[in-house]
Amino acid sequence: MPNGSENKVFVDSNILVYAFQPHTPQYPVVIDLLDRLVRLRIAAISIQNLAEFSNVVLAISPNTKPFERIKYFTQNLEEVFFCVAYSARTVIAAQKIVETTGTGYYDALLAATMLENEITTIYTENVKDFERIPGIKTVNPFE
Repeated sequence: MPNGSENKVFVDSNILVYAFQPHTPQYPVVIDLLDRLVRLRIAAISIQNLAEFSNVVLAISPNTKPFERIKYFTQNLEEVFFCVAYSARTVIAAQKIVETTGTGYYDALLAATMLENEITTIYTENVKDFERIPGIKTVNPFE
């Protein structure tokens, strides 16, 4: 992915989890969305998203533990998405977001990471928490 963040949109972890679950009704919507965002080269995620995705998929697959599929999926995400990290400065910004909006910490950390990278739109099923944060626009792809 290009290094610039102009026109990028963030993809929340819940969207990534649905992309790993072909048996869900959300799957076709998510696959179409991700395909479009990747083709346009505007899809962005955080390192945090990769960790959350792995944690959730392992938790919902307790008997099968699809380690190789998770590893393959994660590597592909990192290769085709604009992937951003965060720093101690981001953590402090997230703490301020929690203090001023009451947003949960990990959503605040994603928002702070987005804002540091000048990404203002997030595709998420979790609209209610992100829409409290100034400067963040939410899009629920299932509505």
